[in-house]
Amino acid sequence: MFEIMVAVRYLIDEKKQTAFIILACAVGVAVMVFLYGLISGLQASLIDRTLGSQPHIVSNAHKEKPRSIVRSDDKTTVIGSESRGFDRPQYILDWKQKISSIENIDGIVAAAPHLRGAALVKRGDIARSVMMNGVDAESFGRIIPVKKKIINSKIARTVEKRTSLQSLSWMETNSQLLVALRSQSSSSYMIQFFVMVAVALGIASVLIVSVVQKRREIAIMLAFGTARRQIVKIFLYQGAIVGFTGSVIGSVMGTALAEFFRSISRNPDGTPQFPIEIEPLTYMIMILIATLVGLVSAAMPAKQASKVDPATVIH
Repeated sequence: MFEIMVAVRYLIDEKKQTAFIILACAVGVAVMVFLYGLISGLQASLIDRTLGSQPHIVSNAHKEKPRSIVRSDDKTTVIGSESRGFDRPQYILDWKQKISSIENIDGIVAAAPHLRGAALVKRGDIARSVMMNGVDAESFGRIIPVKKKIINSKIARTVEKRTSLQSLSWMETNSQLLVALRSQSSSSYMIQFFVMVAVALGIASVLIVSVVQKRREIAIMLAFGTARRQIVKIFLYQGAIVGFTGSVIGSVMGTALAEFFRSISRNPDGTPQFPIEIEPLTYMIMILIATLVGLVSAAMPAKQASKVDPATVIH
């Protein structure tokens, strides 16, 4: 308790200096909260839109493999292969049985037949090629509204095994999208890391100055019997207090910035142009990170303070 009281008093003694470093920490945490909420919201919205307009798993008939041809007569032997081409449509003749089998797989919410092929639309003298899709309205309607259940590739492999169809999950058909999302997350984490490094350097520099300013007081405490480990704790507590206070203020600032940004950027239908998602766990993580950064930043100044020689300083 003694160490905490002294740490708080030291911070209060240097009001401007303390306010400046807490504000710097708050700004850093605010940037992290806002950036994390923005990236998370954009990713969730993008995935939701992707899954809302396509099934999670698509099963197709396997493509025909080239057939070997061997022809021979008395004089010659011809060996080759016959391929019908990749554009030849492959049909699933027993599709009703396949759908029944798929619907019995654990994790499958709904299954529906889907027939797709090229067509030609003509109006007057103008003709255009189009892609025509045929579906069963009732069963297909049970698939598109399903937005919250994300089916992974393991179920796709189960479907492929039971039905002998070529099955691809949405993760496989949208692999480039997932790579882009992971790259986006990595960039966000890198930015947040450097923000925290800047905050850590700021806290460390302020506490180093504080050690220089309080050398005489530290020497007097040591002369009156204060243990050096208590001196270390005083400055560690200062770092933790600055980190915790700055993170709480920064969380409020980051949330306010997110709400302001969401309110000024809206689509014509009134929905946010940039959806932002900030979960309660995010605040806890940011506060914990900032507090730990404060402790680590105070380690060097604390060690420096514990090495003060009372006889030299007081003399």
